Amino acid sequence: MNKTTLIPLSLVTSFLAGLSVSLFGPAALGADELVMLGEWLLFLFIFIVSVDVGAGLSRRVISSMGRDALVLSLATVLGSVAAGLMLSGLLGLDAKLTLSSSMGMGWYSLTGPLVAASLGPMAGATAFLSSFLRELFTFIAYPTAARFAGARNAVVLGGATTMDTTLAMIAACAGPEVASVSFLHGLIISVITPFAVSFVLSLPI
Repeated sequence: MNKTTLIPLSLVTSFLAGLSVSLFGPAALGADELVMLGEWLLFLFIFIVSVDVGAGLSRRVISSMGRDALVLSLATVLGSVAAGLMLSGLLGLDAKLTLSSSMGMGWYSLTGPLVAASLGPMAGATAFLSSFLRELFTFIAYPTAARFAGARNAVVLGGATTMDTTLAMIAACAGPEVASVSFLHGLIISVITPFAVSFVLSLPI
């Protein structure tokens, strides 16, 4: 997806979201309804981006997507583990907290509650913020990282978010080939994350 497609699409999506809230208002819509509305708008956005990306794929790209996504997913997991251990050593924080937070890999809506249930609300807030900041950092750093490390390799920055929230940005910066790998990478990480966080939280450390 190029910028001429992404920018109008973003504007239309934002306008529809704002119009829906202004018409119904928080008084008419509860928190659950507003969350559901946001989710459906995100699903619609991902669908449109995915159709645009899929239309630009070749048979050669499709044949290599799975292998590339698996390699990047392995790099993402190993990098997250290394980051968690390094932060524990450098900052003197509990290894279980830093590892479970880093293994959230961008999925803050899952990681925060899981960590909070095991380690308490402050730890849950830390884990939530860690994954949330990873998503924001990806939006800011991906274009630069793609130039220095390669667009495909830079996908690891986004973790689980590369199949949804950061997908359009990656597609706009790197094109449909990298975006297709990005989607599969995010899907694999999203499958791994619940088990990885739960495993870390079960460790006697």
